Amino acid sequence: AVVGFDCEPDCKIFCRENRLDETFLTNNMNDTLACYTFTIVTHGHLSLIHNGSEVHLSAGDLYCYIPGATCTIVSGTDDYRSICLLADENLTLSSPIVRLMIHATYFSIMILDEHKLALSPTDADHLVSIMRQILDYQQKPHQFKRDVLNTLYTLFLLDLMDIQERSIRQGRYSVRIEQLFTDFIQLA
Repeated sequence: AVVGFDCEPDCKIFCRENRLDETFLTNNMNDTLACYTFTIVTHGHLSLIHNGSEVHLSAGDLYCYIPGATCTIVSGTDDYRSICLLADENLTLSSPIVRLMIHATYFSIMILDEHKLALSPTDADHLVSIMRQILDYQQKPHQFKRDVLNTLYTLFLLDLMDIQERSIRQGRYSVRIEQLFTDFIQLA
């Protein structure tokens, strides 16, 4: 279980909207998370330390956490709000979407040398809407809940990759560098 998150024991994909006080609960963890996490800031600002590097987040920023990384929340504004999507590491690595996940989570690190990606308001709203669908489905009974959640997670990753690809096509980043990095991560 994740500190501050209530979810079913067999839940492999989980989404939650957070305030500043709930986000600070991350500091109570004694270990790293075995999940991939995508957090989009919807209001306010947050500062954290990710593997020794300070990261400043504001509205529209996407923060990607990869399993094994360390994260300490330093400060934030009282109006801080975010939506957070967590996906179990084993589920992600054993599924056909593993290449999508690698691309989506490592993009900002390999290309931008950062742990965040600044999204346009339109792109941020779109990804948040998918995350809210995940939130909705995780809370209601549904005969095919697991399949729906997996499909929405795949949709989230594909849409995030589309946003990233548009950045590459606009000439800001090299496609070759991205491809080499993705191939290297898959070898590990």
